[in-house]
Formats: sequence, structure tokens, C-alpha cells
Amino acid sequence: MNIEYMHAKGLPYKLDYHYYTLQAPKSENIPLTLETKIKSEVSKVGETNRMTVIVKNKINGELPMATTKIGIPAGLTLQNALLKDLVDKKHISYYEIFDNYLVLYWEHFDANETKIVNLDLKVEFAGEYTGKASNVYLYYMPEAKFWNEGIKTKIEP
Repeated sequence: MNIEYMHAKGLPYKLDYHYYTLQAPKSENIPLTLETKIKSEVSKVGETNRMTVIVKNKINGELPMATTKIGIPAGLTLQNALLKDLVDKKHISYYEIFDNYLVLYWEHFDANETKIVNLDLKVEFAGEYTGKASNVYLYYMPEAKFWNEGIKTKIEP
């Protein structure tokens, strides 16, 4: 099948694309660092697996509102009651969940402060999974992010 445009010299078009990479970009000159680790790379369906998120202010000065996007591997699910408890106990200021990311917000960081968040993830589906790369950044500077690679997990039936 052919389509011919008799009076057109060109065909206008628009191209949109989205992608993600399993390799995190390099992070430079960013005042925050992020580390994510999972207790066990191999788990069984029905168990709980703990993910630890460590965010550090690496400068000797206060920082304003910060955001971190944590890639949650498929096969693992967050527990909403735990997240609400983190807000109630003021370990985090706010959270959102979308596109296999858990997004955490903090209103401020003190000089050289380290924040640690433990997430108990329910192991739901067998398979091998790699979460999206995670990042942390100052809320008003989303162009400057500290990245780390996505968490890998193997879930057995």
C-alpha cells in the first residue's frame, strides 16, 4: 500500500519517546548521596524482604527540601501502612508511589545529616527482577541528581 501527497513538499510529524536505563548516570557536585540495598537478593513468595534507603547530606551546611525516587523491583510490593507510619513518626515528610517508584520527600537536612528509611517489601511474584535506577536531588534542582543502580532480586516460588 502506498500513500502519495500530491501538493506537499514535506510531511509534518512529531516523535515522542521514553526510555530507561539499568545503568545509573554519573553524579557530580551534588550535596546529597543515596544508597539502596536489599537484605536478601534471593527470597521466596510470601516472605518479607527489607530494603534500606540511606540518604546523606555530605556538606557541612543545611539543605532545603530533598526528594528521592526509589526504584522498586517488580515482584515486590510496598506496604502502605508502613509508609503512613513513616510520615506519622516524621521519618519522612511525604511520599508518593508511581511507575514502580517510591518517591520520598524531606523538608530539610541538617549539616552532615544521614537519614535511614527501612522498607519492608512483600514478596509477591516469582522471577528475576531489576528495579529502575534510584536518585536523590534537591527539590528545586531536579536537573542535578545523585544516581545509583537499580536493586536486583530473585524470587523463588
